[in-house]
Amino acid sequence: MSDFEGIDWVDPKDMPEAEQEPKKTVAPDGYVKAKIIECSEHIKEENGNKSLKFVYELENGKYKNYREYLSVWHPNLETKKLNNGFLTMITQALGMTSFPTTYNQFVGKELMINLYVAPNDWVNNLGETVKDEQNRTKISSAAEPTYKALEKPKVGNKPSF
Repeated sequence: MSDFEGIDWVDPKDMPEAEQEPKKTVAPDGYVKAKIIECSEHIKEENGNKSLKFVYELENGKYKNYREYLSVWHPNLETKKLNNGFLTMITQALGMTSFPTTYNQFVGKELMINLYVAPNDWVNNLGETVKDEQNRTKISSAAEPTYKALEKPKVGNKPSF
């Protein structure tokens, strides 16, 4: 019996043209609608530091997913405080008044994130520099928070007749 039982040999010239989806780009600078599609513990292989990983789908999949790692358990107290502040802002933007009991309770929730585009050049396995871009979280100010709740649609007054 062959390991390839039930698989048809297809000549490459007879293969149908594969449709390629357009390559997604990073989101433009500013606030974007983000849906949390993953929230999990992440451990860096290099140093064993633990962080909280969020993966966001941006504008219903229009842009590349955005990954964010919050060092909420970092040994440096200032770094830990800053990242705990980001986690608190995310939680508040989702309308929660305290952290949920499980990471999974963040999944499926939506908020607005203030992002900017940053260069993300890298070297491929041929030694060539590849020019690329990535989104980064814009650090907040009182006038322009990093995370905020989705804006509720405005409901107009019904005319009285």
